Amino acid sequence: QPGVWPSTPYTDWMAKKRIHLYTFLQLFFFALVFVVQNVKKISIVFPFMVFLCIPARLFFFPRVFEGWEMVVLDGEDEQIEEWVDAKEESIRNFEEKQRSIRMGDGSTIAIEDSQRVSSSDDSLIGDDA
Repeated sequence: QPGVWPSTPYTDWMAKKRIHLYTFLQLFFFALVFVVQNVKKISIVFPFMVFLCIPARLFFFPRVFEGWEMVVLDGEDEQIEEWVDAKEESIRNFEEKQRSIRMGDGSTIAIEDSQRVSSSDDSLIGDDA
């Protein structure tokens, strides 16, 4: 349901399941810090729990998520824009390669979207056939 999700880099490129996992882990760490803060017997370790969120973000999250997912989910705006630009460029390059057909003799024929190539097309057959 595209109308339910706003168009952002992570909703456009990531699986919703991965977004939910990231949100769940964020809420889990928040709940841990919140519980430690509000339980008087263990509230002395509150600064330590806050401190543990840093290594969790630096070491645990990259084990769960790919590098590009972390950039899209938690990166700076400039990093996200660079990633989106690189991704779109990669897609354009792939589509351009898909539009060309490599022939058996090593030559390449560019195919326009509106053209179709059939095996009975005489214009594709060389002089030696």
